[in-house]
Amino acid sequence: MKKKVEETDLVCTTVMGAFNQFIPCFKFEFCVLHEASLVVEPLAIGTLLYSKRFIMTGDYYQLNPVIRSAEAEKRGMSISLFRKLCEQHPYKVIILRKQYRMNDHIASLSNQIAYRGLIKHASPEIQNQVLDIKPSIISATPLSIPWLKEVKLPERKVLFINIDNLLNKTLQKQLNAMRNKNYL
Repeated sequence: MKKKVEETDLVCTTVMGAFNQFIPCFKFEFCVLHEASLVVEPLAIGTLLYSKRFIMTGDYYQLNPVIRSAEAEKRGMSISLFRKLCEQHPYKVIILRKQYRMNDHIASLSNQIAYRGLIKHASPEIQNQVLDIKPSIISATPLSIPWLKEVKLPERKVLFINIDNLLNKTLQKQLNAMRNKNYL
């Protein structure tokens, strides 16, 4: 295994995978920590120790580590190493000004709230892209799912769907089935 890793040009892993028994045996030239704003500080530091230099990518304006413990959050675990480094060394931060993934209607919300309108679309095709849903899928949709029919409307670029009732009904059916089988 060690020989294989030494002979390869690129090793990819998740932050959790970096703590595999083989990875700590190596010192890599670079580490690219993608979506670093989501990674809690101890995991980020542990991962970066395996490299001489590192690059972090992420967006702490929109995504931060998910912390379930109120105590851990109170003690600062919800602030990533990425954010701390960005705030302590702002001259090292490169802000991407073009986005390549989202329709204008989707991108405009985060663009206005987090970036004061600074993010531009990479191309008109990206700015105007929409889902291409085959008519056969829409026509086959049961009447019990009326929101799916709204997806096909060309003026509906963004659709927010409240699924609370849908989940409650599904869970209730499962609970009833379990009660009927005497599981509960």
